Amino acid sequence: MRDRDSLILENLYESIVLEGEIYSPVKQSDIDTGAYHFGDGGIAHDTTLRRMGAGRSTGHFGTGTYFLGNKEEGYGREGRPLINIDFSGLKMATPNKSAKELHYGLRDFNRAIMKNDKLQFDEPRFDGGRILHTIWLSLLGNSVSEGKIKKAMLDVEDMFKEKGNDKLRTPSTYLMQELGFDGIDVRGTDADNTEYGSVIFAKPVLEN
Repeated sequence: MRDRDSLILENLYESIVLEGEIYSPVKQSDIDTGAYHFGDGGIAHDTTLRRMGAGRSTGHFGTGTYFLGNKEEGYGREGRPLINIDFSGLKMATPNKSAKELHYGLRDFNRAIMKNDKLQFDEPRFDGGRILHTIWLSLLGNSVSEGKIKKAMLDVEDMFKEKGNDKLRTPSTYLMQELGFDGIDVRGTDADNTEYGSVIFAKPVLEN
């Protein structure tokens, strides 16, 4: 028999992540989910491409709802408990080394796509090769090959060239979703703080 937590959380992702409302339907005293949101109650609108600028240093994990595992990082604010990630069915990327390295790779990918420069992979020093290597190393252990990441990068690049900027999700969000992830979980790492944080991606809402 499934426990109460998994029963309560069944199908929550499909029904409510679109609006960013992914809070636990039970009180914190009943279930401590280990994931807390300290923001405005939904998708972090300052991490959409409409709001992201080339000079922004954080928020590059993706467009969605951000959360922390360390409640002490909430600067005295009371965090709202999210769904229990472990029971949610979400496929979360978990960086195998410094989580900030993954963030830097995704940040550079965002900037490269936003500059509309063609990604070059011929040498590691070129943007494409360097970004690819950084992301691949950070995702070792997540069953994602270097070739799959490169293909996803090129697919996202082609999409932005053909369709332009939908001003919704960032290139890094599309990239990680192309790789099959629903978010990035950096709880317990050097990025489990309000400067970086974990994220559950906003579901696709524009398909044309």
